[in-house]
Amino acid sequence: MNRFYLLGLIFLFIMSSACVPGSGGDVIVPPTLPVITVEPTSVVPTPISQITPTPPPPVDPTATVSSPLPEPTDTPMPPPNTPTPSPDLPIRIEFEQGAVSATINGRIEAGQSINYLAWANAGQKMKLELLSHNSMANFSIVGQTDGQPYKRLVNEDRLWEGDLTQAQDYLIGLHALEAVDYIMHISIVDQPDIVMPAWPIIDAEFGMILGGAHNGRWLDPITVMNSINDVERPYRIHGYEGEREIAIGSLPYLAVGPCHNQPFVNMTSDADNVRDAVATMATWDLQPRQPEAIPVDTAVYQEEIRALLEASALTDPVVNIVSIDRIDLEGDGVDEVLIHASNLTGLGNGLPTANAGDYELLALRKVVNGTVSTMPLLLEVYPADVNLVTPSQIDVLGYFDLNGNDRLEFVVELMGYEHRFVHLYESIPQGALLISNAGCSH
Repeated sequence: MNRFYLLGLIFLFIMSSACVPGSGGDVIVPPTLPVITVEPTSVVPTPISQITPTPPPPVDPTATVSSPLPEPTDTPMPPPNTPTPSPDLPIRIEFEQGAVSATINGRIEAGQSINYLAWANAGQKMKLELLSHNSMANFSIVGQTDGQPYKRLVNEDRLWEGDLTQAQDYLIGLHALEAVDYIMHISIVDQPDIVMPAWPIIDAEFGMILGGAHNGRWLDPITVMNSINDVERPYRIHGYEGEREIAIGSLPYLAVGPCHNQPFVNMTSDADNVRDAVATMATWDLQPRQPEAIPVDTAVYQEEIRALLEASALTDPVVNIVSIDRIDLEGDGVDEVLIHASNLTGLGNGLPTANAGDYELLALRKVVNGTVSTMPLLLEVYPADVNLVTPSQIDVLGYFDLNGNDRLEFVVELMGYEHRFVHLYESIPQGALLISNAGCSH
């Protein structure tokens, strides 16, 4: 018998043995990926980005899934050819480093099936959208370990989102009755934190979720959104002067456009009641202390504001104090003073401009280490004329105990040409801490 023919038979025998289930051949299993968690900050919440799932070990994106290799033999084997992607074998989906999503463009022929594999951990969430002309292409999703069909072809939806119950490969099968180009977008993210009870803090006028509180610690807006995403809730609407009404808030949602990824809640309330107000579900006294208005021409405050402006490169500034509030923020019997000063003469001239000497200032005056100090919290100064700028106009919305610890936080609106932001401050021994900054700009 020809020895090459005999070697060929031996090779086929080895290959068939390696592919028989239970024959003792090594089965290649994707490694279990660590679930990355992020501890929420206890003082300054920042919107949490979707947590990045760690992808499986790098795989050539053009490679197909193959059977286990045969045991080595004494006869040298020729190097294998680079496999060509086949619509009948799955193509591994890999995210770029640091990414949680990928977009794949392709073409599927009539009656053809194209399969993809995506690895995910238990508890993660997958979102997949398939776009094609006239929605000609559809897809299915099947777990490769549990055999569970997560989406069947009979489901005509081209957008699917669901929780993944097992760490495994998920087989995504694309099918079409007619030839068509397609775009597939897939994302896999860790489930965000859900905290109960969460006490949301909402900008009542526009519905922005500023954050929230849980057992005395601050929560970021995304965590709050996911923690109240079950039913509509009643909210107490509070303005500078006190409580105004009870209103129903919608289910939270993420905005698109200029406010992209900012969580919102819509309030079913009269427009006048929600203007310059916050909405909460607090069961405690939200405003246990009210501010005392101090005359704006009080000499000591005029001098303090002048000194701050001169230290900020304004020569001979026009001191124009809008409001002075004196209030015990920390509940320790010692008053703090919040001063708002403004001189924006360039506004109202059509295009957004600022004239030389314009400014907007919010300052906090308090006792720090036994010494009275005046510190700027927000400051915009314009030593020279500037065109096409967007100065912010400050408005103090009120003083509220937003986490139930009998200490008062204060809420400040910054409104300007095509932008609006809301800041939430907490008084601390060294000054004030910005614990939330939510808003939109064009």
